[in-house]
Amino acid sequence: MKKTPSTSFQRLKIAGIKQTGNCFKFGYLVLQNKARTTLRMKIHHKIKHLHHVLILDEEVPLGTIPQSIKRNLEAAQYAYPLAEQTLWRNQEIRNLIKEHFDDDVLYSYDILAPYSYKADLAKFVILYVFGGLYIDLGVQIAREWNIPNEKGIAACRDVSFTSPSWSAIQTGLLWSLPKRREFEIAIQYIVENCKSKYYGENPLYPTGPVVLGRAFIAALAEKGQDATADDQYVGSCRSVTPDSPMLNVSYVSKGGEVIAFRNKLIGGDLLHLGVTGSNNYNKIWEERAVYGEKIREWNSNDCLIRTDFPVFKNEFGITAPADFDGILSYGPYTSLNAGAYKLRIELEPGTTFRKIEVDITAEFQRELIKSYVFFPTDISNDDSITMLIEVNKPKEKVEFVIRTETGFQGTIKKFELEPILFQKWLFSDPAIKTEIGFIKDGGISTRPWTKGRLTYGPYASLQKGCYKLRTKFSPETRFTNAVIQIAAGKEHKTRQTLKLKPIDMKRGCIETFFTLDQNEENVEFRLCVNRLFMGKFLSYEILSQ
Repeated sequence: MKKTPSTSFQRLKIAGIKQTGNCFKFGYLVLQNKARTTLRMKIHHKIKHLHHVLILDEEVPLGTIPQSIKRNLEAAQYAYPLAEQTLWRNQEIRNLIKEHFDDDVLYSYDILAPYSYKADLAKFVILYVFGGLYIDLGVQIAREWNIPNEKGIAACRDVSFTSPSWSAIQTGLLWSLPKRREFEIAIQYIVENCKSKYYGENPLYPTGPVVLGRAFIAALAEKGQDATADDQYVGSCRSVTPDSPMLNVSYVSKGGEVIAFRNKLIGGDLLHLGVTGSNNYNKIWEERAVYGEKIREWNSNDCLIRTDFPVFKNEFGITAPADFDGILSYGPYTSLNAGAYKLRIELEPGTTFRKIEVDITAEFQRELIKSYVFFPTDISNDDSITMLIEVNKPKEKVEFVIRTETGFQGTIKKFELEPILFQKWLFSDPAIKTEIGFIKDGGISTRPWTKGRLTYGPYASLQKGCYKLRTKFSPETRFTNAVIQIAAGKEHKTRQTLKLKPIDMKRGCIETFFTLDQNEENVEFRLCVNRLFMGKFLSYEILSQ
């Protein structure tokens, strides 16, 4: 932490709410409120600042805020008519962090992909600097929160079923004086989690209720037997309708008063409240993309990788008895957008097996996407097996189901899933053209004793990088000499020439590799054959490496 808080408090206008007109709007009821507030101020804290946070893809105009959220904002101002009310947006939050905290806090704020996680860090920062009452946009205030003067921070424990952590603190409604140690610790925990890319047992672990609950305990423990150790005023959250799919959580103060209701119907984002431009932290956590990862990783002991007895997993890997025959592991129940992915399964060096089968499934194994069978000869030099996953539409609850036969010795250490460029052009694609050939019987053929360009095109745009090119032929194809010229640019100059060897053809497919030193337009694959070519060209497939 650095710098002392500024004495000036920036108040942002909230669309649709007249900040000084509510006293007129609510009339006599507001005057009653003021009278009650005057009496309570003698024994309870006077709440001077109300804070809300809204982080979206873009800084949308405040006038577009949905009516359901406006009602919650109005309810907060009605309960606290004398308090300043601030709706914090992304840029104001970043400026506040820059002014009052070290660079690693801003780094953590920027690297967090879920907007809800950014909001968790933001609310801890705001309350540490200014103090006051923080209220989630999905929380509706029912009455004033009477916090005794001798208390310095107030919150409510989360409902018990949200996480394995008994100490989890609900972050939707928080109050504190400035400079509270609890928020300083919580901020540091988030910074540490961002550096280590910590995921925890469920989506509440990286930044939210679990972090704050542990920070409350840590701050309390630091005070030991000091008289101020009991200045945490912690109530509880309770499910008003436990038998309903939506539990309608209420916030109950330490004194037993219902102070607010959580009226979000769906956890994870604000979409169901009518807010566009948000994202869902539950989905991002499941995809292992919380910290902006391009490659999703699940270590062997990840909670989303499941095993059943007698298979055993820990931080070193997944292992099984030598006579085991069956499923080694399954999970991680991730989601995939339409596209191509490379799945890499890392093995411990020296791992031996007869055969490993991998089923890529969706919807809790009800849908099979792809199956692979691997033998010891398929292990690559980096002790891994890899496979391509292609999906033409989004898939949910995707699992990697790993089966083995008796004789498996070693461990599975990690799963990596990387989105890759994958494009395919069939012989019939208009972008694939021919000079010496013709389309016949499901491919491009040429007349006997004809040489030249069997194909050219497809004039694709490719980024700088390394690529694998798969050229597929019909099973009866034979040739002695053929090359593929990689051409690009406005002048269609040849960048690289790939030699095709008949000995490299497996099941009608030849894999070659090329590199582009810069972003290229009008990329062509010119397949040139000699007079001894017999057979048919079927397709090109290109994958980024």
